[in-house]
Amino acid sequence: MRLIPKILPGKKGKQSRFIVIDIGLGRVNLAVFEVEAEGPKFIGVGRRSFTEADTILDATLEATDALGAIIDELPSTAIIGVSGGRLDTTATLVKFSREKKDKPITKDEISNVLDKITAQEKANLKVFFSTVTGAKIDEQRVVNPIGLKGDKAEVGCFVAYKPEAELKIYEKIIDELEIKPEKILPTSF
Repeated sequence: MRLIPKILPGKKGKQSRFIVIDIGLGRVNLAVFEVEAEGPKFIGVGRRSFTEADTILDATLEATDALGAIIDELPSTAIIGVSGGRLDTTATLVKFSREKKDKPITKDEISNVLDKITAQEKANLKVFFSTVTGAKIDEQRVVNPIGLKGDKAEVGCFVAYKPEAELKIYEKIIDELEIKPEKILPTSF
């Protein structure tokens, strides 16, 4: 198991294409890629500009129409990157002594640390993205702490927050395009 999951979706079943949606500062870009052995192959792109947050959905649908001139069917697998709007972030280093130092660290143990950090509320904001950025076990930097044993643990956490109104716009985009996001993350991360 990886500490930081892979970004690109794998081939599952017949669908070997995926779409990347980049909602940036004043522009929406939709790009379709084919998953190939040597890496993703670019298929086509649709772009539209917007001026206000309440026009992001319209711009996305127009970019989808532009992309429709290039491809027959929109892939359902998606990666969504967001760089526009308000984004508050927190980077935290959590240090703790493990209760069961002789037992291997589990995914649940690491998830619980991240859950405690994301449970800290910010006024008028919701958690948009969170991940573990690094770890140390008994003062030794490790790529992935899962499966390791030790007493003292340090886990780096990154959390991004957005206003609920913005998150609702992204939900509408997901519903309208009938896509299944593999990842949705701030592009600044």
